This record gives sequence, structure tokens and C-alpha cells, in this order.
Amino acid sequence: MEIWNLIKNNWGIIVSVIGLLASIYWLKMDSIYVKKADFRQQQGQIEALDRRLEEVENEVHHLPSAKDVTDLRIAVVEMKGEAKALRTELVGLNRQVGLLLEQAVTKGE
Repeated sequence: MEIWNLIKNNWGIIVSVIGLLASIYWLKMDSIYVKKADFRQQQGQIEALDRRLEEVENEVHHLPSAKDVTDLRIAVVEMKGEAKALRTELVGLNRQVGLLLEQAVTKGE
């Protein structure tokens, strides 16, 4: 009986304390767990980033590898050497053609 009398006499205070505790609990849980709208927004951002990542991966597959770039550099160096060799041969041929042309002109006079 004493408990019922205590509850009956302090009914307003007990309800206020229970309401306060429920409000604190609700606010605490609200700040801990994610809301559906926030979750959907984050999910949309993750999907957008996933699409961008796939696009980047597709572009990277088309790029040459380090070995390809090294092979290309070696080929360019070889072509540069061959071009220098051809230039020296052309200088010699140019001189011979000039002499032959001069000889043909002097014979024609």
C-alpha cells in the first residue's frame, strides 16, 4: 500500500521524470542512428562515386603500360640515330649531285 500511496501522491513528478528520460533517450537514439533521408543521400553519393570510379578504370585500361612507354622511348632513340645516319649520307649525296650537275653544265657549254 505504501508504494501506491507514494505513486498517488507524487504522480506528477513521476510522469515528468519518465517523460524527461524518454525524451533524452529519443534524442540520444536520434543522434546515434542515421535517418532514412540521410542514408539515401549517402547511398546516392556512393553510387555516383562508383560510376566515376568505373569510368576512370575504363580509361586506365586504354593507357599504355610502363613497358609500352619504355619500348616507345627506345624506338624513338633508335629512329633518331637512324635519322642522323641518313642525314650524313644525304650530305654526301648532295655534294656528289652538285658535282655531277656542275660537270653536266660545263660540258654543255
